[in-house]
Amino acid sequence: MIQLLHCSRESGEGSDSPVKTSTSTTGSALPDLINQLTASVHAFHERFGIVGSATQEELLTRIPIQDEEVRELHHAILHETPDRVASEAVDVLYVAIGNILRLDPALAAAALQEVIQKNNAKTWATHHINAAGKVVRRG
Repeated sequence: MIQLLHCSRESGEGSDSPVKTSTSTTGSALPDLINQLTASVHAFHERFGIVGSATQEELLTRIPIQDEEVRELHHAILHETPDRVASEAVDVLYVAIGNILRLDPALAAAALQEVIQKNNAKTWATHHINAAGKVVRRG
């Protein structure tokens, strides 16, 4: 089975915070920061009792939350500074990670593998960027 999340916790009374392993903000630190964000979402869900695989009804209640974050990102792109755009983009990711964590872990792991493999296999020989800016299959 694939491990979706490795989360070290600080020891201490009442601590739910993931341990930071990097203070760098360069591009090379982004994977570590995304792992920390995943740990944060996991801890948030545990803190509020949002645990286990969600029912279809529960998953549907998450759509408006995701929509709100995407609308806020859209607004930030049009009207706010790059730092606000980055913050809103991370909010979108935070909720999306929460959606994944509410799925059956085995199904989520399989879907993650599938999407990673599918996108890693795309090349300029098989795909191009269309007028909308999306990478799509040639032909």
